[in-house]
Amino acid sequence: MLTAHLLLAVVLAQAATDSESLSIQLLPPRDVKLSAQSGATLIVEECLDAECRATQHLREVPVRWNEPLTLPSSAAALRISTVEGVWLAPTIATPGQSLILRSWPMASVDVELEGDRGESAPSKVLLRVSGEDLPDAEVQCRQTEGQRWTCRVPAGRVDLRLQAGDFVPHYFWGVAPTAAAPESLGKLRLRRGASIIGRIVAAERDLRDLRVHLVPKAGRTSDSAEREPLIIAPNHRGTFQFVGVSIGAYDVVVTRKDEPVTGRVSISATEPREYAIEPAFEMAAQVSFDILVSPPVAPSGKQWQIRLDRTRAEPHLETVAKGQSDASGVWTVDAVPEGRYLVSVDDPTSGIRQRKDLELTARTSVVHVPVDLISVRGEVVAGDHGVRGTLKLSYSDGSSLKFTTDDDGRFEGHATREGTWRVEVMPDREVIQLLRTRKSVEIKRRDDGAPVAIRIELPEGRLHGKVADEQGRPVTAFVYVNRAGRGLASAKTAPDGTFEIIGLEPGPVSVEANTRTEESGAIEWEVEKEGRELRLTVASNRKVRGSVRSPEGAPIAGALIRYFGGAIGDLRETSSNPQGGFSLTVPKSAGYVSAVVLVPGFPVRITRLDVRSSAAIDIILGRAIGKLLLTQRRVPPWPAIRPAGGELVPLRLLMDPSSFKALQFDLEPGVYTICPGLAVTPPCVDREIERGSEVTVDTRAWFEP
Repeated sequence: MLTAHLLLAVVLAQAATDSESLSIQLLPPRDVKLSAQSGATLIVEECLDAECRATQHLREVPVRWNEPLTLPSSAAALRISTVEGVWLAPTIATPGQSLILRSWPMASVDVELEGDRGESAPSKVLLRVSGEDLPDAEVQCRQTEGQRWTCRVPAGRVDLRLQAGDFVPHYFWGVAPTAAAPESLGKLRLRRGASIIGRIVAAERDLRDLRVHLVPKAGRTSDSAEREPLIIAPNHRGTFQFVGVSIGAYDVVVTRKDEPVTGRVSISATEPREYAIEPAFEMAAQVSFDILVSPPVAPSGKQWQIRLDRTRAEPHLETVAKGQSDASGVWTVDAVPEGRYLVSVDDPTSGIRQRKDLELTARTSVVHVPVDLISVRGEVVAGDHGVRGTLKLSYSDGSSLKFTTDDDGRFEGHATREGTWRVEVMPDREVIQLLRTRKSVEIKRRDDGAPVAIRIELPEGRLHGKVADEQGRPVTAFVYVNRAGRGLASAKTAPDGTFEIIGLEPGPVSVEANTRTEESGAIEWEVEKEGRELRLTVASNRKVRGSVRSPEGAPIAGALIRYFGGAIGDLRETSSNPQGGFSLTVPKSAGYVSAVVLVPGFPVRITRLDVRSSAAIDIILGRAIGKLLLTQRRVPPWPAIRPAGGELVPLRLLMDPSSFKALQFDLEPGVYTICPGLAVTPPCVDREIERGSEVTVDTRAWFEP
């Protein structure tokens, strides 16, 4: 630190003096050799304005230690620094002030600059100097030869921020120049783009082995090879910087040995400038605790299987521990970080899965997970026939129950809570089938303790057919059935390519068949009680590539692209890589697809993309933003929206999963139609959204009695 061998700082005091004079008193540094001198030489420049944006009449003024010096001046302000021997923070003062300036030995740092991708280095370089006991100061560096620059700094341990023209700033932490010789910062390649800086609060010993990851945001189908994270180590004080970052949306996480040790932070860089992550990352304390499940054993008589998942900003979980309870229902978890978790308690034999959200703190010692067992008994039927297979009931918190139905569709077991449960059925047939029904069942414990009766009646609609390739050869594929953008059922074909799906509501549906590399595209079909055979032909799918850019042409990383419609029966997602590039996987027959492009800090783009050829798609996002706010008590149901001349899309597709803002959407200026569903019929409304405006649409009457 500078205080180890000199006195550092600038003390500014206001005093009543002659309005045309400036009084200065210069204190010597603690360096004995320098203090033995009689004083130093100040550089005084007259400022043309109070902010000293321009100067004139530079002069050198000798000053003796501790003796007041009066500088008459009629200038708006004066800028004061030193020329040789000692260093003081450049100071701007106005006539009428009285200054006490502290000084310390002068040192210097050298750096060689190289422009980005052949660009010329700038003609002006500024260095911001800071230290533990040092007021922040900015000095202008001097070009010596070629692209070598010298900057005067105080001797001692300092932090430096080098700003060369409009290139990304670079940081040098803990530099320790001496008065004896210049300190070299080496050769620095200047970069364009954004800079992201942050800090980890932890003891120095705890910073070892830590790594900071900067990861472009990704959709569910993004190519992981295109979104490799930038990984750096923090310095000894926990500070880190990513330089030359493409504008876009990123996640930042700190790890040790590839295991997260902090929460995940989302950051959006919308312009090529510096961004600071606030607040600083804090290392979570390690906690050991017990999970107590009651009853201590499952209905099957076996021990409970327990899993602990860490919840993240993104819609997925990270498993940090798993095991099984002992005979008393206890499972001990050792040394996991504080934070938000999800506890899952399972009994694979009886199909019970109970979930509980958990906020883990240093005070947590025991977490109680009660499993409330309610006896249930029922049947699953389609028309006059029972459905043999597997019944799954799901609760809104992720808890679930599984029952095996017999030849008559009957089942019995236990539910874990009262309430409304969603229904899925997997009939036991020659081919695998999953049926997502719109049905739900209400479970309420009986006063007499008898089993709750459940009857699930499936519609009698049936869909059957065959999947083959373009040469007519049977293909093993997955068949998906959708209605109004919602998945109804799926099935895997038999080896001869045939499939049959039962329990569907009669009416129009969209059907498609997919393998890993082939797909049929969406086919419109009518489900009937005894319908004709559906033939699906799969062909190799295609990759259509494109890029997302800012209005200035800069690539945007981490753009979430949701695309659907046309020959695509499902919703697909991808995201742009650090170079702004992305790829869409589409059927061979695809012509156009609808797309929603989401990047925090930019307006949502709702568009239609031409994918008929392999020509690259260029998406340029705007910067003008208007806000749409919905007044609605709950979702779902979701309204739909379309831009002028566009197509209706569900508003849920405009939600950013990493920065949820309830029913608030950043849109491009224009006229939009908002409807209760995917049809432009009354009571749809048109609203014009202007730049900087907020438009509210009250949709409560659409969905509430």
